[in-house]
Amino acid sequence: MSTPLINQDSAVLQQKTQAFTGHIGQMSTIAATVQGFEAELRAAYTGPETEIFGRKIQEWVTNYQTVQKQFDAVVQQLGVTQTNTQNQSDHNSVTAGSIETDPFGNALNGKG
Repeated sequence: MSTPLINQDSAVLQQKTQAFTGHIGQMSTIAATVQGFEAELRAAYTGPETEIFGRKIQEWVTNYQTVQKQFDAVVQQLGVTQTNTQNQSDHNSVTAGSIETDPFGNALNGKG
């Protein structure tokens, strides 16, 4: 059998998916930390500058959470892609095996 065009290493993909998932957790921690700073700022200071700075922090957190959600969607789709690739690889292996064992090529012409 020939070398597959797509060589999937499930262990590596699993490892990378777990690393990305861990990164999402770190992103949540960062957002919470920044929100904590904003709360401390509002508790310690009053005035228009504090309000402006607080709003800018909240805008940053909102934007950061948007990025985090998009990153999470990428990680989720990576899992879907991994599953689809594995399913297609399994199908290709079965098809190739049937062609290899059928000397008349019946799998190719729809008779196998």
